[in-house]
Amino acid sequence: MADLSIEDKRSLTTLLRQNHFDYYARLNMFCQLPKREFKGFKAILNPGMEWPNMIYDIRCDAEEPDSILSEIRSGIDSGDLPELLIIDTYAKSEQFDSVARKYGMLPVMRWPGMVFHLSGEVQVKMPDSFEIRQVSNQAMLIEWTAVVNETFFQKTGIHEKALTGILDTNDLELFVGYSKGTPASTLMINYRTKEAGIYMVSTRPEYTGRGFMTTIMHYALIRTAARGLKYALLEATPQSYKIYRQIGFQDIANFDIFWRANKTQQ
Repeated sequence: MADLSIEDKRSLTTLLRQNHFDYYARLNMFCQLPKREFKGFKAILNPGMEWPNMIYDIRCDAEEPDSILSEIRSGIDSGDLPELLIIDTYAKSEQFDSVARKYGMLPVMRWPGMVFHLSGEVQVKMPDSFEIRQVSNQAMLIEWTAVVNETFFQKTGIHEKALTGILDTNDLELFVGYSKGTPASTLMINYRTKEAGIYMVSTRPEYTGRGFMTTIMHYALIRTAARGLKYALLEATPQSYKIYRQIGFQDIANFDIFWRANKTQQ
């Protein structure tokens, strides 16, 4: 596996960024979620649920993020914007972190952006009594959201009714991995012309350590390769990073998540 140049990482990060933005746009379209567009950023809102709620596509001036972050903080305080924002290494200026802190936006998570080059055949070996199915009806969507909510969220999570529209498109696909008929793992794939973005990869705690996550990820790579796409891209959580590296994903950038503190720091 060849090392990536800085130029490669930048171009691949742009693809991942665009896939992420397109992913949110499709959620808006098919799930009829509230969306806010501003001069310097966008936001997706899902009132009453934990996901998806994010400020994204932040377009700061080269050296001066002050005006955008001031507008973001005002929108958060008024309840018109969600409390989280995401921005990658190459999109933010050197001053971004310090200015964000001034407006009470604190870094709380860092997700490595990663790429898998689909240059050859991908094989998957299913563990015993494990099978993967594409979500194709409301009952399976209920199973998918139950696993995601149990894995990622503490309170309201997301209701399957907010995702029903996804069943009518081929550009977003949801999958459930079953262990002896019980929903155990999930993922979501957002397809574009050059790449696929992989999201919502989860495994219920009682099923970890059995290879289900690796298996469902290999399955996602097979689906992506079948469409003739060159890259599979994702943002890794700290818990899943090592597994993605073992599969063959390479680092391209960091995506920082900022969360609003109780008040701005003057």
